[in-house]
Amino acid sequence: ELLRWYVDAGVDETIATEPVNRFESSRPAPKPEPEHKGLAEAPPPPSPSISPSPAPATVSDNGNEAVTAAVHLAQAAETVDDLRQALEGFDGCVLKKTATNLVFTDGNPEARILFIGEGPGAEEDRRGLPFVGLSGKLLDKMMASIGLDRTQALISNTVFWRPPGNRTPTAHEIAVCMPFVERLIELVDPKILVALGGPAAKSLL
Repeated sequence: ELLRWYVDAGVDETIATEPVNRFESSRPAPKPEPEHKGLAEAPPPPSPSISPSPAPATVSDNGNEAVTAAVHLAQAAETVDDLRQALEGFDGCVLKKTATNLVFTDGNPEARILFIGEGPGAEEDRRGLPFVGLSGKLLDKMMASIGLDRTQALISNTVFWRPPGNRTPTAHEIAVCMPFVERLIELVDPKILVALGGPAAKSLL
């Protein structure tokens, strides 16, 4: 009867006479101290049903081998066409597995201006040519504003296959392709070298 009277009077919760800290009550109870405090507690044995996780595989060895192979192939190239053929047979860059086409150069190998961009995009991957998408159209307009076109320059990238999702190339992917980039610069011997974008500028420093 008393409870019904409380409900009829609008009492819908009970309040203790002393405040209760709900945060304190939700904390787990402290573990009991071991009887022998001077002895270290032995760790529990691993569960037999769960095998220990293997150590993460490192790519340093394979990465070094890929860079070494790239150096040998690049240095053996005597022309820009030789360098393209070396890249077509090179499997040391993982980007090649997901890309559609090799994207090497566009323009004039005899030009005195060399543009190096970051990496191919979707349109470049489809056509196998660098800077033919929206950024390429912008580059064409910028060159036209100073009286240049693609017959007066050579265009390439720091990596020669499209990174999935147009992401920024990783340091390892750039390192594997860099021997070919450096050899391209040696063969073309441009008077002006232009890095297009922050990643390309950092790679060419």
